[in-house]
Amino acid sequence: EVVGVAADAAAIAEGFARLEAMASDLETAVRERKRSGFEVHVLLPLCWPREAAEVRLLIDQVFKDGRLARTCTLFLYDVCYGLFPPGSDAYDLRNELEVQVMPPVESTSNHGEGDASSRLRPLPMPPLILELGRLFRRAVVVPFHEEIPMGVISVIMRHMAFHYERLPDLTLCLHPDTMEHVQPEALSTVLASAALRLWPPGLNFMSMGHRHNVPIEASGRVATEVGSYCARREGGGFEQRSVFRGGSHLKRISNREPGGSYCQWLELAWELLFDRQMSFPADDYGGDDFGQLALGP
Repeated sequence: EVVGVAADAAAIAEGFARLEAMASDLETAVRERKRSGFEVHVLLPLCWPREAAEVRLLIDQVFKDGRLARTCTLFLYDVCYGLFPPGSDAYDLRNELEVQVMPPVESTSNHGEGDASSRLRPLPMPPLILELGRLFRRAVVVPFHEEIPMGVISVIMRHMAFHYERLPDLTLCLHPDTMEHVQPEALSTVLASAALRLWPPGLNFMSMGHRHNVPIEASGRVATEVGSYCARREGGGFEQRSVFRGGSHLKRISNREPGGSYCQWLELAWELLFDRQMSFPADDYGGDDFGQLALGP
């Protein structure tokens, strides 16, 4: 019994020592971040005006206290051609346009050069977008034409490639309907850490979603998300070729949202990221396909 008490005391002491070390690391990190700066990018792919209700919810429930104005820049990716005139050159694949809307300035490229072309100017910003932008240190609208359709993955990859030489200290990838994917308490903790420069040093990746499919296997593995949309394609030789050369490993088997070419989006993203075709079901680890992520530099 004495041995057990001693072991418990040692475990408690070890726990307190670990907490003390973590607090010291955070204190050092905050001191350094206040001196040299701490930059956070919040990525939000937005289909305007279809997702106006989701924007209202973000303002009222997620970003309501304005604390992100200390450190965070909002990047609104205009994925449904709703914030620039129809046919605008802003949606050209070769453009590098990022338009700062809050605080309002002239349209600028990534290098800060003014661009007076009327064909690159956005439409007047909707009041709801301006209201959202005021909650951040800076708000930027990015006209986005998806050359290779991969859903939200395209936005993340474009942002990382475009800002690669000057990546922020923290990138938060959210959806307009983020409240459906992330627990409010968890999201509040993440946003507070970003605003207060308290993001844990060394934490370079975190998945924030909490949804998953059922049933759960005895081993604890959750049901497949990919399998609810797609199945392995057999025969015809298509499964042997790269998806960029007309191949296809997956076929659509349901009418779940998102509709259309979801399975092809997944194959394109997988091959771009890992330089090989997706092998289903071997490469499927269950879980939801949400894109609510926190990424370090």
